[in-house]
Amino acid sequence: MRFALTLNPAAQELAIGSAKLDSPSSQVHRLEMSLLELKQEISRLNKRERRELQAYLIRLRHNTPEWKRATAKRIKAMQAGRRVTAEDLEARIGRG
Repeated sequence: MRFALTLNPAAQELAIGSAKLDSPSSQVHRLEMSLLELKQEISRLNKRERRELQAYLIRLRHNTPEWKRATAKRIKAMQAGRRVTAEDLEARIGRG
């Protein structure tokens, strides 16, 4: 599997496939890499860049229809009175 990476500094964005990240620079670059190559590049990122990438991946997950449906379902359940108490949460966490 190969990934297409596009850096467009004029628009201050970095795209992986059709997904985009904010990133300033001076030229447009296009790069294709395997998953292994992508992982190797990620391992070279500094702490700030990794946090930025992590936040981006979380935003991607939260932007899916599945996540939105699951969240709406949880909110409706809470509004209907089905909540978890602190004691129940501690018991669930304690069970591992």
